[in-house]
Amino acid sequence: MSTALPIALLLLSSAGYLTQLSARASIGLYTAPFLFCCIVSLLLYSFAIVDRLEMGLWFTVAVGLGLFGLQIKSWMTTTPRGPNAATLTNGADTLPSIHTPLTARLAQIAVLIPFVLFYLSIDTDFKFLLWDEFSYWASSAKIIFETNALFNNDSPIFFKSYPPLQQLFQYYFAKLTFWSEKNVLFAQTFWALSSLLCVAGSFVKKPVHTAIVFLASCSFLYFFEYSYSTIYSDPLMGVCFAACLALAFEQDGSKGRALIFFIGVAALLLLKEIAVLLAMVSVAVFVVSFITAHNPQRPSTRDKWLVCLKTSAVGILGLVAVVQSWAWYVAKIEGTRDLAANSVKSLLEPALQGRVDKTLAEFILRVLKP
Repeated sequence: MSTALPIALLLLSSAGYLTQLSARASIGLYTAPFLFCCIVSLLLYSFAIVDRLEMGLWFTVAVGLGLFGLQIKSWMTTTPRGPNAATLTNGADTLPSIHTPLTARLAQIAVLIPFVLFYLSIDTDFKFLLWDEFSYWASSAKIIFETNALFNNDSPIFFKSYPPLQQLFQYYFAKLTFWSEKNVLFAQTFWALSSLLCVAGSFVKKPVHTAIVFLASCSFLYFFEYSYSTIYSDPLMGVCFAACLALAFEQDGSKGRALIFFIGVAALLLLKEIAVLLAMVSVAVFVVSFITAHNPQRPSTRDKWLVCLKTSAVGILGLVAVVQSWAWYVAKIEGTRDLAANSVKSLLEPALQGRVDKTLAEFILRVLKP
């Protein structure tokens, strides 16, 4: 098959998700890319753990194409056809239209600059060179690409208990184009930038200010001594955590926004095992934000608590199901690692004291770094 058709499918399918999500007032232009990354990855994951990854890929593409068709139909039915046609409305964070102010349109277009620049800046012959990329991150992505399946007990990689969500998003990009370490790296970069855009759009509402904050935030990874030239999960997990916190703070007491939040947290959980702790923090912030949100339909505190408890219970059950599904798969391929946690007392022993001191010093350095 020529690469032209798969690339066209990638672009049209992705456009379907992005345009439909952006058109939703509860999501908007700035959250849509992050949610797109999460939804596509989770769809692929749901097929992959039952050994149907390639079927999941075409299902995901078909859904995107269907959404794009619906968006075209929506554009055709809402476009003014005469001088007496109704005026279109367009929010500051939804898709630009002819009625969007010029400065807002330019600001919305400006947020695309980092995505384009980072893609162009990756050399065509880019190769992964770091040790953990050889031992796991790049190797597992290549295995999934070649076999159209998740790694198993016979796969020549370490850490088979690590969740595979970022590799599945890389698979979506690479399988619909061709295997290239540049394409794999860009998939990772796209998700990281989408997370930063979600954070900027959640806290800053004016398009021009959102664009400025987002463009400035693209340097944050370097502040924490990470970069966009690696597919390590730690920087992606960090910015996804920030996006989940932003979505948690943005709660308005509606079930729609709660669903968006829990989709983000579900994706966060499948990036790395340690993300369970970050998910717990996110859910705690969500509960506080949900309770304190102003919702005219539920003026009483009792009503807010009841809705919050019901929504949180359903969301947490979903998150538990996600975690347990991966635990089931790891047990199935016999990839479980035997981990023994150190006691607090053992951390004070001379054998571990040097390592603890270095860890604390590095943590303080990164937090307080000027």
